[in-house]
Amino acid sequence: MKNTFKQDKGVAGLTILLSLIVMLFVIGLLVMIFSIMGNKLMNTQYDSTSATSVNETLAKPTTAGITLTTGYNELHGVCGALTSVINQSTTNVTIGAGNYSQTGCLITNLTNWANYSTNVWYSYPYTYDKNNTATGVMEGTITAISGTVN
Repeated sequence: MKNTFKQDKGVAGLTILLSLIVMLFVIGLLVMIFSIMGNKLMNTQYDSTSATSVNETLAKPTTAGITLTTGYNELHGVCGALTSVINQSTTNVTIGAGNYSQTGCLITNLTNWANYSTNVWYSYPYTYDKNNTATGVMEGTITAISGTVN
């Protein structure tokens, strides 16, 4: 007599174990798609905001450069052109534009700054993206959806 084994069929004619694996894969794929879509939607909803950093105290720049931290640390921060660079000393000497160069939020030294004190005041405008109610709701939704895989 020939032995036959009973094989239960699940969804789409697959075995139950294989159906479970396919179902988990599809759930993971949907979670990933919704997380990516939510993130893209959130990035389009920020409020573009302008601000000014006045007398931000940083070290004098090196040839490698220093970063303007206030504008750089904001969400998608973009630094504008420096409006003033002042040597923070008893005389508060203004440092001319020919002594430094600016690329975005990075300031590099072009000349010898040995005569200047350690700290310098930098003033500049910057723009950044500010959170609002819509981005807060989307961030909560993305976090909740992403947490389903746990």
